[in-house]
Amino acid sequence: MIYLFLHILGNTAFLLSVRLARQRQRQYLLIGATNYATACVIATIVLVQSGVVPTWPALAFGAIQGFQYQTMFLLLFVMLSRSGVAVVVSLLRLSVAIPTIASIVIWQEYPNVWQTLGLILAAIAVPLLGSARRPREAGVGSEPRDSEDTPRHPLVRRAGTVGFLALVLLLGGMGLLAAKSFAELRQEEQRPAYNFGTFATATALSALSWPLRHRFTKPLSQSGRYQSQAPHAATSALALGMAIGITNIAQIELLLRALVQVSGTIAFPLTGAATQILTACAGWLIWKEPLHGRAAVGVACGLLAATLMNLS
Repeated sequence: MIYLFLHILGNTAFLLSVRLARQRQRQYLLIGATNYATACVIATIVLVQSGVVPTWPALAFGAIQGFQYQTMFLLLFVMLSRSGVAVVVSLLRLSVAIPTIASIVIWQEYPNVWQTLGLILAAIAVPLLGSARRPREAGVGSEPRDSEDTPRHPLVRRAGTVGFLALVLLLGGMGLLAAKSFAELRQEEQRPAYNFGTFATATALSALSWPLRHRFTKPLSQSGRYQSQAPHAATSALALGMAIGITNIAQIELLLRALVQVSGTIAFPLTGAATQILTACAGWLIWKEPLHGRAAVGVACGLLAATLMNLS
């Protein structure tokens, strides 16, 4: 269980780092690209030093994970424009229902009554979380308000639609399912190959996404202050991206190790519940993101759902 505990801490740190990167709109894709490139370099070094000959299943499952990583990184920008980090993470954590169901269907890890109730609560929580909006922030250095953000990012207006939420859950579950499927191969020596496939794919997709950077930024010419701070901002963005990359590859390595020892019906829901609690606390303490109305009910249902799915 120590690997799972460390994975939870690493995953929480990664998600909070992405929330911090979201505040730096002009460098968001630069941070993401640096993140995956850093992790890819580390994965390549580990693969070469291990002397492992990669197998196609390890590379393929890793590529699926990498595709999920980059697409979710882009979607997180949109989601964090609409809702606070606690709401977004609650929604992401509900994607554990997909690998949990797969564990039931494929690997015959059958749920009990409490886990079934948890899946039902998860279905209730999704629309509540999807309709929640982030409270406006004020002060120097804060993010743009919704009125400023929405015209520049029209996808924000669709972030609560059924199709968008289904896409988020599908992508989140796809990555977790790839990790679970690889763990079921019982080829622990292929972990370096899996990690290489993950971050090589994410890095390549990040490079392909680079032309979209203007959709994630406002013209620097709008503010001379940003022009004067551009070199410093780029340097800090690169440093943040490298830190996220190190955290990223560490947490996925810990997850793969944990899945060898812990069943998917326990590992995924437990990760969801713990990460949700930690990020909600951090969102309140760091960014002053209170939970009200549908957001509070949705987070509570999501937390209870993830907890119940963890009962065995």
